[in-house]
Amino acid sequence: MGRIFVRFVILFGALFLCGEAWCADSNNTMVRKEEFLGEELKVVGLSDFPPFSQYDRFDAQNFQMRNVFWKPLQNALQRYTLELQSVKLTKKQMSSKNLLIGMREGIYQLFLGAYSDSKQFSGIVPIYPAVISNPIHIIGLAEVQEKIKDTKDLAKLNGVVCKCEYLSDFAWRKIKDLKLEYVETPLEAYERIFTGKADYLIGSWYYNRIISSRYGLEHYLTASKKPLFKIPVFMAMSKLTPKLSEYVRIFQKISENPQFAIDIKNEILREVETEVQKNVGIVPPSFAQKAEENVSQDDDVVDEKIEIKGRVVEKQEEQKSIDEVLEGI
Repeated sequence: MGRIFVRFVILFGALFLCGEAWCADSNNTMVRKEEFLGEELKVVGLSDFPPFSQYDRFDAQNFQMRNVFWKPLQNALQRYTLELQSVKLTKKQMSSKNLLIGMREGIYQLFLGAYSDSKQFSGIVPIYPAVISNPIHIIGLAEVQEKIKDTKDLAKLNGVVCKCEYLSDFAWRKIKDLKLEYVETPLEAYERIFTGKADYLIGSWYYNRIISSRYGLEHYLTASKKPLFKIPVFMAMSKLTPKLSEYVRIFQKISENPQFAIDIKNEILREVETEVQKNVGIVPPSFAQKAEENVSQDDDVVDEKIEIKGRVVEKQEEQKSIDEVLEGI
């Protein structure tokens, strides 16, 4: 009888200790969860597509992201127990291709400035709704813009596209039947417009305002009053992010706030104007000299934009973009 009692005590004690261990493990799990949501998410974006995102030199070897989502997102996250870390990268690491590979592998958790349904951005999870869009315009000299009254007129003219532009797969498919020449750099595209080898350029108006200002060409170019496309721009997350559904829920709630979209729009406009003003006075290339003789100092080139009747809608995703109700884009 005594032996049975001893065995009973030992068994009871073992069960008690197991229960204690289970409770401790459960508590640790809860603690780890709370601590995890307070850890920093590693954030990256496009390396070379101003004003949306670009990387500036941080020190002798590293670059750090500058992104229009950054400040508004940090402000919106103040009520949540999580923080963002803008990763410092070497020049090799910061190529957009390598950054997206890093997202798919879970090295980075959050990408600022992705397109949905585009192969380049496959393998990551877009956060709906898109809070801003990238307007793609017909860009060229004012006298050529006057020839373009409708999208059908584009088929009769010669266009140019820079391979460095970030367009959605939908946009690439829609322009593939036009008479287009694909060039490597924006400067090549501008030269073809000024020398008459191309009538127009298809590209992001924000991006081309900045890039053309770096060559002293910004005030020569006009854009169609309405965009040909408005490509929704998303925040996106790595599929390998632990607690992904919880993070997606938080970022979706932030994206649904109209003020968040307004703040990002203001960042874009500020970034564009800052860059353009910084480049005032740059001497343009020689191919622009003839055009300069034809441009009056009193002309407001922006007011010379010709409206293209209608536009191609960027699938139904555009309906999810709150930018539709904002003026000025």
